[in-house]
Amino acid sequence: MGEKQLEKLYHLEKKANKNLFVTGLLTFLFAPFGYLYTNRYWGAAITFIIFFAMVDDPDFEEVWGVIAVGGTIENIIAVRNARDKLAIASSKENKTLPFQPISSPVQNPQPSFPAKVNQPQNLELQILKALKQEGEMTLSDIVIATELSSSIIKETLLKLETEQLIYGYNRDGDGAVVYKNI
Repeated sequence: MGEKQLEKLYHLEKKANKNLFVTGLLTFLFAPFGYLYTNRYWGAAITFIIFFAMVDDPDFEEVWGVIAVGGTIENIIAVRNARDKLAIASSKENKTLPFQPISSPVQNPQPSFPAKVNQPQNLELQILKALKQEGEMTLSDIVIATELSSSIIKETLLKLETEQLIYGYNRDGDGAVVYKNI
């Protein structure tokens, strides 16, 4: 792995370790602080310039409200995307990162089974282990357990169903689609 790729992966891992609640709170209260927290310096600079350029404008509160809400959503999505990219990068070829993951000063709550984003473990294996432990799980249960986006989970579930490792069905009680190991 080249030095530039290694550096890019390191910065991606730093962003992925950020706490979503703290990211959202800082970005909502004052957007530049949220962007600085997630190491997105261009976003911080742009929102800081907008803040001081519009502070005397009569429409400042409306514009800043849009920036606060939109920036919060966008910054949280950026952290989630970093987690997804890191999970994909760590599950490729050698399934390990070329460096030790850094520890975040604010720890995220851990899922009920030992599958973390930085854990060098295949996503399919994470899902199979979670299904074995829980018995049956909905899509949202699996998303919460793996901390990955629903699109990646859906794609992986489809692959596992095609390989006849799991099957999905409608639960009798509420009709929800659940997945179970075969």
